[in-house]
Amino acid sequence: MTARPLPRPGLRDHVRLFRRITHEPEPVLEELRDRFGPVCRIGAGPTRGAVVGSATAVGELLKRPVEDFRWGHKFNVLGFIVGQGSMIVSDGADHRRRRGAVQPAFGRRRLQGWIPMIVERTDAAIANLDDGTDDLYPFGRDLVFDVAVRAFFGEALADHIPELSRRFETSQAYLESSALRQIPHPFPFTARARVRADRAAIDRLLDGEIRRLRADASAEEEPGDVLGTLVRDGSLSDDEIRDQVVTLIGAGYHTTAASLAWTLTRSLGEPGIWDALRSEAGEVLGEADPTALDADSLARLDLADRVVRETLRLHPAGVVSLRESAVDMEIAGRTIPARTLVLWSPHLAGRDPD
Repeated sequence: MTARPLPRPGLRDHVRLFRRITHEPEPVLEELRDRFGPVCRIGAGPTRGAVVGSATAVGELLKRPVEDFRWGHKFNVLGFIVGQGSMIVSDGADHRRRRGAVQPAFGRRRLQGWIPMIVERTDAAIANLDDGTDDLYPFGRDLVFDVAVRAFFGEALADHIPELSRRFETSQAYLESSALRQIPHPFPFTARARVRADRAAIDRLLDGEIRRLRADASAEEEPGDVLGTLVRDGSLSDDEIRDQVVTLIGAGYHTTAASLAWTLTRSLGEPGIWDALRSEAGEVLGEADPTALDADSLARLDLADRVVRETLRLHPAGVVSLRESAVDMEIAGRTIPARTLVLWSPHLAGRDPD
């Protein structure tokens, strides 16, 4: 069967939907799926896009070769934040090289080695939690950032966590601002200038740590943190190392904090779930020494695993994820032309009625 062109809203609908989508994307995406099916077209010309929303269609999309897509497309504004050497704005050989250098830093043994630190930092954060706190999101965000800095940089930059958090928050606020505010410009005393200054300050801290690690490169002990692993790997320049680490923290801590917040919210809102989670933790972990916890311990937390997975299904950290098609492709019986911005939606896939 020949693939059919993408269905799309009319001009009047386009104007209405574009006005809403930046403020409330979820209902707009759901309306597009309900009216036009699992794959539909929005925009036109250089802003042509395709929304991919059903679980089956997203599965087809993600099985395609990485060469079928471009990360460094014209709508990827992340390069200003994470640097042009980041793997998430790279394509082809550069993407493979940069991603290949990062992957060993997240091997099973290293992840397992972080568990005691995560437990210790969580216990410390809970011990300092004010009983009168009525908003746990800042608590979770600060905890996740603390863990991320120690995992990615080791303990060497632990004293700089408040400063790093403040500077990363500037970038996050900028990314969540309107597209108009993100138009490139060189003007001082603006939000974009503050992001540029904060990134330069982060780079200075990282440069000092990279120099220290290079001077200690003869150490035989395998690094326990991501930065040390990238320095020892030797395949990336200092600029590329900085860009990968900033990418990993920037992409990881707000999304993880949001997922933690939704997990707590849904667990506390469903009758019996919170008590069942507490009971399971007591049975599986008991009074275990945090240094003895490992992946096998976590694997026995069956209910916790299912609660996290269900939370991520209902509340994915990203409503849509963007990439540009490099070739014509057929998804769910529809043709997505090359040079189309593909917006695949974990939100729609996770709530697919089928």
